[in-house]
Amino acid sequence: MEQTLEKPTRAPIDPPGIGEAWEMVTSQLRMEMKPALYETWVAPLKPLGYKEGVFRVGAANSYARDWVESHLRARITRMVESFFDQPVSVHFTLASGSGLPGGGAPGENIGKEEMGH
Repeated sequence: MEQTLEKPTRAPIDPPGIGEAWEMVTSQLRMEMKPALYETWVAPLKPLGYKEGVFRVGAANSYARDWVESHLRARITRMVESFFDQPVSVHFTLASGSGLPGGGAPGENIGKEEMGH
């Protein structure tokens, strides 16, 4: 009777959730940034998903997306990579239909109601 030894299979380890990762990122950025900058640029961002090494973050509009990409992409990428303990690519996209306020640059619509527009 021939006996074969099978390698024990380990259950796959689920990486921490994207919500947990994003909470860690936002908590760290809240401590590092001036409150007005954090509230304008980071607070409205929403994690959209994580798959195959790509962490997707939604911005309310293209202006916000572009600002975050140019000013915070490297920092956010390092934090997410540290959280998942592997290389990660962070992609910023428009979060249409996600409940984010949209349209225009931050502050662009301020005062239009008072002016009757």
